[in-house]
Formats: sequence, C-alpha cells, structure tokens
Amino acid sequence: MKKLLAFIFFLSSPVWATDRYLATNTNNGNDSNSCAASTSIMTPKRNFNGVNGALACMSAGDRLIVRGGTYAEFISTFSGSNVPSNATILAYDSVNEKVWLQPTGVGANGIFLTGTRSGITFDGINLDGINTGPAKNYGILAKDISEENVSNITFKNAEIKTFGYGIQMGGSTWTLTNLNIHDTIFVDCGSGGCSGYGIYMGGSNNVIEKSHIHHNPLYGVQQYNGFGGANNNIIRNNLIEFNGATSASPAGIASDGILIGSGTGNAAYNNILNDNDLGIECGAGTNCAIYNNTIYLTRNYKSVGPSCIRVEGSNGTLVKNNICYSIAGGLIDNNGSGTVCTGNFGPTSGCSGNSGANPLFVTDGTNFHLQSGSAARGIGDNLTSSPPCPLCSDYDGIGRPSSGAWDAGALQFSGTGPPTNLLPLEDFNYTTSSNLSGANGGTNCTGPWTISSGTITVDAAPAGSFSGGNAAHSQITTGSNYYYRQCSSVGTGIIPWQMRTSVTNQEIQELVLSQSDNSNLVNVMFRSDGHLYACGYYGSQTDLGTYNANQWYLIKVELDAVGHSQQFRVSRDNGTFSAWINFCQTGVASQFDRLILYDSVAVAHDFWVDTIGAKATLLAFQSQPPGSVTSGQAFSASVAFKYSDGTTTNTSITDQVTITICPNSPSGSLSGTLIANAVAGVATFNNLIITAPNGGSGYKICANAVGMTEGMSNSFNIPQTSPPSITKRLRARVRIR
Repeated sequence: MKKLLAFIFFLSSPVWATDRYLATNTNNGNDSNSCAASTSIMTPKRNFNGVNGALACMSAGDRLIVRGGTYAEFISTFSGSNVPSNATILAYDSVNEKVWLQPTGVGANGIFLTGTRSGITFDGINLDGINTGPAKNYGILAKDISEENVSNITFKNAEIKTFGYGIQMGGSTWTLTNLNIHDTIFVDCGSGGCSGYGIYMGGSNNVIEKSHIHHNPLYGVQQYNGFGGANNNIIRNNLIEFNGATSASPAGIASDGILIGSGTGNAAYNNILNDNDLGIECGAGTNCAIYNNTIYLTRNYKSVGPSCIRVEGSNGTLVKNNICYSIAGGLIDNNGSGTVCTGNFGPTSGCSGNSGANPLFVTDGTNFHLQSGSAARGIGDNLTSSPPCPLCSDYDGIGRPSSGAWDAGALQFSGTGPPTNLLPLEDFNYTTSSNLSGANGGTNCTGPWTISSGTITVDAAPAGSFSGGNAAHSQITTGSNYYYRQCSSVGTGIIPWQMRTSVTNQEIQELVLSQSDNSNLVNVMFRSDGHLYACGYYGSQTDLGTYNANQWYLIKVELDAVGHSQQFRVSRDNGTFSAWINFCQTGVASQFDRLILYDSVAVAHDFWVDTIGAKATLLAFQSQPPGSVTSGQAFSASVAFKYSDGTTTNTSITDQVTITICPNSPSGSLSGTLIANAVAGVATFNNLIITAPNGGSGYKICANAVGMTEGMSNSFNIPQTSPPSITKRLRARVRIR
C-alpha cells in the first residue's frame, strides 16, 4: 500500500444507518449521482458541499467514506454543511488514498463545527491551509460551550498543517488521537489575539494523546478557561517538540510545550517534550497533575526564568516523577500553594527532587529511553493507586511495577528497551480453501485475523513455500482485500516472511507492520514498476530491486528499538541488510503490534504471503563428511538451520548444535569438538574424529539442536586399520648325528 491503512477498525461491528461514498473525478465522483446511488463505491458523490453534495445526503449515524485525493473545500456547519450527530467521515484507505481537505480563500477554516452536535468522528481526514493565509484561521474550530455545544467529537489519524491554529476546541469530551500537527502560522497579536498554536483547548473531559505536535511558532498545547470551564482534561503520551522555538516564533512571547492555564483536575503525563521554548506550566486553577514527563532542552529564548516545569498561582499541584535535562535555567519552579513535588530528576527550586545531572538517555534528543546505569531509575513515586489508571503504563505502553519505585520520566526502563519482543509466527496452518477471517492459529498473536474488506483465503502454497503447506492467498480484481491481526508488541528482533505475486505491472500488494493506532511503521510492497519497495509511497521509500512473477521472495525486517529507535532495516533473499531506514510513519512507540495484508490489484492475479515470522524447523548438513574417513584422524562437516523447505538457511540463528554417531551405524567412538554454535545459521565442525579400528561401511553422523528436527549426514566408510605385521619365528634346525 502506498502507506497502508488508516481505514478505521470497527471491531464491535456496530450497525450503521448508511454508508455513502465520495470521490474525486479520478474515482468516478459525480454530484449528479443521487443520494441513493452514492451508497455504492461505483457511483460516489464528487463534493462534500452543495445541494447535491455528499453531506446533503447525510443523516444521523451515517458514514461518509472518502476516496483519496485533494478536495478544495472546507466543512463548516456555520455555512450550511450538514454534519449530523453520530456521523462518521473517514478515509476509504488513508494511506494508499490519502484524503486532503485544502480550502481556498484567506481565512478559510478546514472544519468548523457549530450548534448542538455530538458523536461525530473524523478518521484519516487531513487538513492543509496552504491556500488560506496567512490568517488567524483554524484547521478545526469549535466554539466555547457557552456559544455552541459541540461535544463527544473524535478526530484521529490525520495531519494538520499551515493554518493559524491547528485546532481550537471549546467543547467537551473530545478525543484527539494520533495527529501530526505542525507548522501553524504566526499572525500578529492584535485583534483576536495571536495565532501559531498547535492546539488551543477549552472545555472539559477532553483527551489529547499519541500525537506529534511540532514546529509551531507558539505553544504546542495550551488549555485555556473556556466559558463552560476547563476541567479534567488529559494530555498524555504525546511527542511535543520544536514549539515556540522556530524561525517564525515572535520575539518577546514565551511559549510552553504544554500550558494548563486554569481549571481543576487537569493532567499531563507520559509526554516527551523535546527542544521547545519552555516545558510544562500549571498556571491558575487547582489540582493540576504533572506526572512522568521527560523534558529535554528547553531553550528559554524569551528569558522568562525557570523553564522546565513552572507552577504559577495554582493550588494543590502535583509534580511527580519528571525528568528535566539540558534545561536553560534548569529549574522546577514552584510559585503555587500546596504544591507536592516528589520523585523528580533534575535541578529544583522551591520543590524537592533529585538534583541529578545527566539521566543517561540512550541518545540525547532522539531516543529518551534510559540506559541501565541511569540515576533516574527507581527514584520515582509508585503511583499505582493514583488516578488516572493509564499512568500505570509508560509512553511505550510498557507496564510500570505495581510495587516498588518507578523510574522518573515518560519511559520506564525495561532491560532491553520497550518491546516484549515475542515474534509472531503465522504459517497459515488452516483448512484449505477457508476464509482467513477468524483464523487464530500461530503463536504470539493476541487475536484472530480480522476482515476490513474483501476476501483472503487459505490455499495450498505454490512450490518453494517454507511452510510446505498452506499460505494466505488474495485474488481480488475489484476494490481491495485488507486483513489485519493483533500481535504481541515487537520492537527488537528480526521478523521474516515470504511473498510472491503473479503480475509485475500492477499495484499494490504488501505486508505491513503497524501499530494499533494505525501508524504504519514498515511496509514491503510489489509495485507496478516491477520493483519491490520498503516504505513504498512514503518519504523513506527504499528500492529493494526488481522482482519476477511467480517467484517467492524472502523478506527480513530488523528492528532495534533502543539502538535505532523509529527505524528498521531490511534484507531480501538472505542478502545484506540495508542501511537503517526511518519508519514509514513515526510511531507512538518504536514497536509494532499488528500485521496487515493488503491487495488492491484490479486484474486477475495471485498474491501470496507465507511463513510470517518464519522459523527454522530442521537441521541439514551444509557440507558432508568425506566419503571415506580414516579411523582416528580429524575430518570436517557443517550443519545449517533450515526452513521447512529443507534448502533455505535461516541466517539469523546462532543456536548450539551437537554432533553424535547416528544409531544403526557400525561401532566406533566419536571425539573432538562435538558442540558448536551456529554463525549466520551454520555450525561448523573442523575436528571430528571417529575411532573404529575394525572399520565398516554405512557410518552416519547426526546433528541435534533444541526444537529442531534432527539432521543426518550422508553415509561414509571407515576402512579397517591394517593389523600390526607378525614375523614368523622359525624353529632352529637340529642336526642329529
């Protein structure tokens, strides 16, 4: 897929009123198609707006499924767009067919929601204000609750850029998930105030999570006191960087990565703040909570004093388990009342905490996991009993201990890094000709294969499959086949698989390693130019060379969450691994937990995938003993870990192999070096000695390793050793007289 999926997953199988389709001219969009006709993907509407547009057909509970392309429109209920409550507007396939709303006209907004509306979801709808400014306009705007009542809105899996504000929201119970908000535009601070914010949030009970908010001239996130209050909001698990510190940032205006300006019961936790003007601030209000954040390199361009964590006039603020490092001014500054500061790592002022210097990040500025010797480990309070419960897992989703001290910062040290690293194994050992949907075999997966669209079956694999049995088989000619499966999280290790196609001039056919939030970390795809690509259609696209029809290809992807966070490397057919490549999409964590199979080829074809997480199953002799071995003299042999096809070596294995004389061989004793570890999947033995003075024919040696089918060598002979020569003693001749 061109990036794969952001197609939303509805695991609970809700009943929708009606699915409707919208498309550009490329995909047959036409507003002359009736509302009834727009329920078919073949006859979609062309525009969002207008009396004959797609939104005019919408009723409460409907879904509008949008095909890829750029739409020079906005969605504004103030201007008559019909977006009813409980409606969903989502991308048909937000990776392969990215959807952009790109309104025109100075001051135009991307999405403007007014009135009393609730339960609306936007998924995969990207917003670009390149043709609207500079102006104090908004990617998304919903006014304060005193003026409007726009609540229970979900906006996820999207990019928002080049508006005056990324998002300004004044309603309640919004959820903003997996957003990339960047490069907003600063406009003077005259009438209407300044623009240049990532998110400007009022209202209560809102959640901002798992988002990348960066390169905005002013604040990353600012919570203000809307007319209806600003209480119990949560800002968690975000990467917030380079805000208030860009070339467009105005002089004299200090800007926080996160500002909680007022209200009660608001919390910021598990966030990573990197290279912003200032860190986190609790302004007015009560019971503000700042827990387990990592704050690095605040610039303090505006020289306003302490720049890591500031408590200004707030009552009952909790500042716990945070890391402040390489901070201009270098202080946790407490000017509030009733503030509790414990378990923090970094210089402090008016607030107790560890005054350590360097927390020993894996890589300053890019990888904020702690090294094993970090002084920030084990100094934090255990907040297991403190709400909110999600605090018990860190930024990567790794659980913090239920007893004992926590580490300071957003990332709990877990030995080798964030992943659990239980590699999934799926050899498609299911009933032949069955639908893959619901299949739940293999190991280290947490759920069955789930259908999002189309049909993928399980069929007998063509020759060359490592499993030697069935494989996933896609033959779609209309629409797309799209199946996914949840697995244990993997951030370090090598995951291989096999893939093949019967066509070389069509696209797209791919396997994707993704995250549950739809961040596609790695894809490997067949494209219509006859080349295999990693991260096809992404900025980090890497050409893996040409491919042939009806030929299996072995792909190996290596992850190293600690040493190469947010990167992978790939090899093809046991060749040399590529250089480290940036993930196709930046993940919330440097690990995948979802497998995806995708096929959208529109001609007759066969796309196969097999042995995901392929493992060696047997041992085989790579080099055989000589046909004749001399008793008591050394000879050599080597043994390889093979996939179940019996010929292909799994070069990632370094396990131990033991050599013995096979049963039913003639008598003899084996000595020398009998145990060796494999190097690149092959164990070499250069000092094997069989002592068998009487010799014999039909000797074999056997190779064994844990979990492997035994390997047996070809037979060989040992000639009989010549006996010592015997000199015949003759009797002396006695002469008789």
